[in-house]
Amino acid sequence: MKKIYGMLVIAGMLLATVPFLAMADPIDECPIAGVDPDAVAIEEEFFQQIEKRPLDADDEAPTTDCQPDYVKIRGIWGHSGDNEPDGYFGGRITRRERVGVFKGVYNTTNSDNKTRFVLLMKKGYFNGKIITDEGKYSITGLYKIDQEKNLLKLRWMTAHAEGWAVARMLLPD
Repeated sequence: MKKIYGMLVIAGMLLATVPFLAMADPIDECPIAGVDPDAVAIEEEFFQQIEKRPLDADDEAPTTDCQPDYVKIRGIWGHSGDNEPDGYFGGRITRRERVGVFKGVYNTTNSDNKTRFVLLMKKGYFNGKIITDEGKYSITGLYKIDQEKNLLKLRWMTAHAEGWAVARMLLPD
Protein backbone atom coordinates (compact mmCIF):
# COMPACT_ATOMS: atom_id res chain seq x y z
CA MET A 1 0.00 0.00 0.00
CA LYS A 2 2.86 2.35 0.85
CA LYS A 3 4.47 1.74 -2.55
CA ILE A 4 1.26 2.55 -4.40
CA TYR A 5 0.79 5.72 -2.35
CA GLY A 6 4.38 6.79 -3.07
CA MET A 7 3.96 6.22 -6.80
CA LEU A 8 0.74 8.28 -6.81
CA VAL A 9 2.50 11.15 -5.01
CA ILE A 10 5.35 11.16 -7.55
CA ALA A 11 2.89 11.09 -10.46
CA GLY A 12 0.97 13.99 -8.94
CA MET A 13 4.13 16.03 -8.54
CA LEU A 14 5.07 15.43 -12.18
CA LEU A 15 1.62 16.47 -13.37
CA ALA A 16 1.78 19.61 -11.24
CA THR A 17 5.01 20.76 -12.93
CA VAL A 18 3.68 20.42 -16.52
CA PRO A 19 2.08 23.92 -16.64
CA PHE A 20 5.32 25.50 -15.42
CA LEU A 21 7.37 23.68 -18.04
CA ALA A 22 5.06 24.98 -20.77
CA MET A 23 5.75 28.58 -19.70
CA ALA A 24 9.55 28.15 -19.69
CA ASP A 25 11.63 29.78 -22.44
CA PRO A 26 12.98 27.52 -25.15
CA ILE A 27 16.66 26.67 -24.84
CA ASP A 28 17.56 28.39 -28.12
CA GLU A 29 16.38 31.75 -26.81
CA CYS A 30 18.07 31.56 -23.41
CA PRO A 31 21.24 33.66 -23.39
CA ILE A 32 24.36 31.98 -22.03
CA ALA A 33 25.95 34.02 -19.28
CA GLY A 34 29.23 35.65 -20.25
CA VAL A 35 29.09 34.84 -24.01
CA ASP A 36 29.00 37.69 -26.50
CA PRO A 37 26.60 36.93 -29.41
CA ASP A 38 28.92 38.78 -31.83
CA ALA A 39 31.85 36.53 -30.86
CA VAL A 40 29.75 33.45 -31.58
CA ALA A 41 28.89 34.80 -35.04
CA ILE A 42 32.59 35.49 -35.78
CA GLU A 43 33.55 31.94 -34.74
CA GLU A 44 30.85 30.42 -36.95
CA GLU A 45 32.08 32.49 -39.91
CA PHE A 46 35.67 31.38 -39.26
CA PHE A 47 34.71 27.68 -39.20
CA GLN A 48 32.72 28.07 -42.42
CA GLN A 49 35.79 29.57 -44.14
CA ILE A 50 37.94 26.65 -42.97
CA GLU A 51 35.45 24.11 -44.29
CA LYS A 52 35.36 25.81 -47.72
CA ARG A 53 39.17 26.07 -48.01
CA PRO A 54 40.62 23.68 -50.65
CA LEU A 55 43.31 21.27 -49.53
CA ASP A 56 46.82 22.00 -50.73
CA ALA A 57 49.24 19.30 -51.79
CA ASP A 58 51.70 20.64 -49.21
CA ASP A 59 49.29 20.07 -46.32
CA GLU A 60 50.42 17.29 -44.02
CA ALA A 61 48.07 14.46 -43.18
CA PRO A 62 46.82 14.57 -39.63
CA THR A 63 48.71 12.30 -37.30
CA THR A 64 47.04 10.31 -34.59
CA ASP A 65 48.47 8.43 -31.67
CA CYS A 66 45.67 5.86 -31.57
CA GLN A 67 46.23 2.20 -30.89
CA PRO A 68 45.94 -0.35 -33.74
CA ASP A 69 42.77 -2.40 -34.04
CA TYR A 70 44.60 -5.71 -33.63
CA VAL A 71 47.93 -7.22 -32.65
CA LYS A 72 49.38 -10.47 -33.98
CA ILE A 73 50.91 -12.83 -31.44
CA ARG A 74 53.48 -15.62 -31.92
CA GLY A 75 55.20 -17.48 -29.13
CA ILE A 76 55.97 -20.62 -27.13
CA TRP A 77 54.22 -22.33 -24.23
CA GLY A 78 55.09 -24.94 -21.65
CA HIS A 79 53.91 -26.69 -18.50
CA SER A 80 54.95 -25.36 -15.10
CA GLY A 81 57.91 -27.04 -13.47
CA ASP A 82 60.10 -27.16 -16.56
CA ASN A 83 61.65 -24.46 -18.68
CA GLU A 84 61.45 -26.46 -21.90
CA PRO A 85 58.76 -25.33 -24.33
CA ASP A 86 56.08 -27.90 -25.09
CA GLY A 87 54.77 -26.20 -28.21
CA TYR A 88 54.03 -23.09 -30.19
CA PHE A 89 51.02 -20.80 -30.41
CA GLY A 90 49.91 -17.83 -32.40
CA GLY A 91 46.90 -15.70 -33.00
CA ARG A 92 45.43 -12.26 -33.05
CA ILE A 93 44.17 -9.96 -30.28
CA THR A 94 41.40 -7.57 -31.28
CA ARG A 95 39.63 -4.97 -29.21
CA ARG A 96 35.90 -5.30 -28.63
CA GLU A 97 34.48 -2.56 -26.47
CA ARG A 98 36.38 -2.89 -23.19
CA VAL A 99 37.91 -6.35 -23.55
CA GLY A 100 40.56 -7.90 -25.73
CA VAL A 101 39.62 -11.03 -27.65
CA PHE A 102 42.54 -13.39 -28.33
CA LYS A 103 41.72 -15.96 -31.02
CA GLY A 104 44.45 -18.36 -31.94
CA VAL A 105 45.81 -21.87 -32.35
CA TYR A 106 48.44 -23.90 -30.52
CA ASN A 107 50.21 -27.18 -31.10
CA THR A 108 52.72 -29.41 -29.36
CA THR A 109 56.26 -29.86 -30.62
CA ASN A 110 55.74 -33.56 -31.37
CA SER A 111 52.41 -33.12 -33.21
CA ASP A 112 51.12 -31.28 -36.23
CA ASN A 113 47.55 -31.04 -34.87
CA LYS A 114 46.47 -27.49 -34.29
CA THR A 115 44.00 -26.76 -31.52
CA ARG A 116 41.94 -23.57 -31.47
CA PHE A 117 41.36 -21.35 -28.44
CA VAL A 118 39.54 -18.12 -27.62
CA LEU A 119 40.41 -15.89 -24.64
CA LEU A 120 38.70 -12.80 -23.24
CA MET A 121 41.34 -10.52 -21.73
CA LYS A 122 40.72 -7.66 -19.31
CA LYS A 123 42.75 -5.94 -16.57
CA GLY A 124 45.48 -8.56 -16.37
CA TYR A 125 43.15 -11.59 -16.28
CA PHE A 126 41.86 -13.87 -19.01
CA ASN A 127 39.19 -16.54 -19.32
CA GLY A 128 38.56 -18.68 -22.32
CA LYS A 129 37.86 -21.94 -24.05
CA ILE A 130 40.07 -24.50 -25.75
CA ILE A 131 38.15 -26.04 -28.64
CA THR A 132 39.07 -29.62 -29.56
CA ASP A 133 37.33 -32.43 -31.46
CA GLU A 134 36.35 -34.03 -28.14
CA GLY A 135 34.77 -30.86 -26.74
CA LYS A 136 35.48 -27.53 -25.09
CA TYR A 137 37.70 -27.00 -22.06
CA SER A 138 38.00 -23.94 -19.84
CA ILE A 139 41.25 -22.06 -19.41
CA THR A 140 41.98 -19.14 -17.12
CA GLY A 141 44.99 -17.19 -15.93
CA LEU A 142 46.96 -13.99 -15.71
CA TYR A 143 48.72 -11.95 -18.37
CA LYS A 144 51.24 -9.15 -18.40
CA ILE A 145 52.27 -6.95 -21.34
CA ASP A 146 55.81 -5.60 -21.58
CA GLN A 147 55.43 -2.66 -23.96
CA GLU A 148 59.15 -1.87 -24.15
CA LYS A 149 60.05 -5.36 -25.43
CA ASN A 150 56.67 -6.04 -27.13
CA LEU A 151 56.18 -9.23 -25.09
CA LEU A 152 53.05 -10.90 -23.79
CA LYS A 153 53.57 -13.16 -20.77
CA LEU A 154 50.87 -15.59 -19.68
CA ARG A 155 50.37 -17.86 -16.66
CA TRP A 156 47.57 -20.27 -17.57
CA MET A 157 45.62 -22.97 -15.78
CA THR A 158 43.13 -25.61 -16.89
CA ALA A 159 41.34 -28.27 -14.82
CA HIS A 160 44.26 -30.73 -15.05
CA ALA A 161 47.33 -28.66 -15.96
CA GLU A 162 49.04 -25.33 -15.51
CA GLY A 163 51.84 -23.58 -17.26
CA TRP A 164 53.37 -20.50 -18.85
CA ALA A 165 53.55 -18.84 -22.24
CA VAL A 166 55.68 -16.07 -23.73
CA ALA A 167 54.92 -14.39 -27.04
CA ARG A 168 56.15 -11.60 -29.25
CA MET A 169 53.59 -8.97 -30.26
CA LEU A 170 53.79 -8.11 -33.94
CA LEU A 171 52.22 -4.70 -34.54
CA PRO A 172 50.58 -4.05 -37.92
CA ASP A 173 52.23 -1.59 -40.30
